[in-house]
Amino acid sequence: GVQGGGLPDVTAQTRAAVALGKNQNRNQNHQKGGEPQQQQQQSTNVFVELLKTVGSRGRGYEYATVFEGITRLLNNVHEAQNTYLPGSVMEIECHQELLVLLWKFLEENEGFMPYVLKHCDVTSLVVPIAYFMFEARKDAARVGLVHICTFILLKLSGERNFCVQLNKPFEVNLPCYEFPLFTGTHTDLLVLVLHKLVVNGVDKLAPLYNCFLTIICNVSPYTKQLCLLSSVKLVSLFELFTSHRFLYGAQDNHVYVSLLLEVFNNVVQYQYAGNPHLVYAIVRRRAAFERTRECGAVETAEMAPAFHHFPDSAGAKAAASAAGKGGGIERRLRRQEEEGGGSGGGGGGGVPTESTKVVDTTETHEEGSAQEAVGSVRAEQPLSSSDGEGGAAALSSFGGAGDKPNAPSQFRFVPNSSWLAAVKNELPLTTILRLLQHLVPQIDELVRRSEGAIDDATIMSFLTNTTMVGLLPVPHPIVIRKYTPNRFTGLWFTAFMWGVVFLNNQLMPLFDGATIKLFTVTVAAPPSAV
Repeated sequence: GVQGGGLPDVTAQTRAAVALGKNQNRNQNHQKGGEPQQQQQQSTNVFVELLKTVGSRGRGYEYATVFEGITRLLNNVHEAQNTYLPGSVMEIECHQELLVLLWKFLEENEGFMPYVLKHCDVTSLVVPIAYFMFEARKDAARVGLVHICTFILLKLSGERNFCVQLNKPFEVNLPCYEFPLFTGTHTDLLVLVLHKLVVNGVDKLAPLYNCFLTIICNVSPYTKQLCLLSSVKLVSLFELFTSHRFLYGAQDNHVYVSLLLEVFNNVVQYQYAGNPHLVYAIVRRRAAFERTRECGAVETAEMAPAFHHFPDSAGAKAAASAAGKGGGIERRLRRQEEEGGGSGGGGGGGVPTESTKVVDTTETHEEGSAQEAVGSVRAEQPLSSSDGEGGAAALSSFGGAGDKPNAPSQFRFVPNSSWLAAVKNELPLTTILRLLQHLVPQIDELVRRSEGAIDDATIMSFLTNTTMVGLLPVPHPIVIRKYTPNRFTGLWFTAFMWGVVFLNNQLMPLFDGATIKLFTVTVAAPPSAV
């Protein structure tokens, strides 16, 4: 009487749950000759120990077998939805458990990730992960799925071989009706999916915005060519994050702008020749960059009344947000403007505060020297789920101050001149401004000579044949932000996995939801009939 797909699902649940078992330390005091002696014994997780031995002693083929098996099952989810004859391919339901199992291999087996990145096609893993994230972006019940996919991408994006493989052309037809059609690479796929998660995802994804941009930032130095659509989306994100209503919404919102500028700098300085679409998008929307350069000249007295209603928090829910429905950052900002910043509580969509940042990342330069760690996890609230007839299971992220609907007015952020000056000094604008200073007059002259009768193809050809050697600043070292494991993410994975097990075994309940302490069980009301 197991709910779900039967034996395969139960097997995947069991393996993933057992693999998440923590080693526990037990202290025993012994007395010998009247003197206390403390001995520490460590209980080991046998499954994890066996997982570490996979591929050892020169058996590298085992890594390939595991990776190909996991990716084949993960791709089954979208392949089953993309057949000419509906129902002709049976769809598995244990993809979340498989993702947890994959994560344990990446974390516990030291040889697994290096072998996979060198000998396997990692794009076969990127496609289903991107599909899961895109399909779950509006569903509050699947926020946990987006989290685990983000963790995997963040860990892989810290490796050069992964970033280089993303330049492989994307030729898969995903069954996503709202996903834009494009011709490009797997890097374009990631950019378009992460853009959709920001502008069209549920409010609970706000703490992951920093991770989304970090993934793009890690990949950008190795991106040989971005398509027109993904280039425009990146610049659109920059326009959104530099708008006054967002940039002045929270004290740390400029971090998003800084990451996007680093993306642009990486592409311009390392991959200029192959990315005329991005360069052209930057030139066409140069007003956003010029406005950012002049942000320190804005008078505090003029902007404070307009933006005082933004709370200094991340992922705050707008008062009018319906449960389980998300309109992304743009809709939240529009709602707040319509509400006029009243006491109903707005969501700034701000950067995660110290209590809501999701993962540790360590900055590593191309020489491989580790720099200071940024970001941390704070598991302030348990994983939440729901159970009930017609209800949705909300496997949400750990929240902090950003999940509180009403922020006290005395804690709301009000920008001042010193903050603006500090932000202006931190933003790496020099490279882009130098690019615009050189290209804009030449493009204007090209348009003037053609008397306005010029098409985009001519400008693209001009940009492709133009060199920026000697005009831009000396290229900076490539900075890669790598995932750093910590106990908080371990707790999150444990709570997430047991939440999945709990929700998948409700046909004949195995657990008493009222006595569970690992996560919170709530019953969501069934949707009302229209």
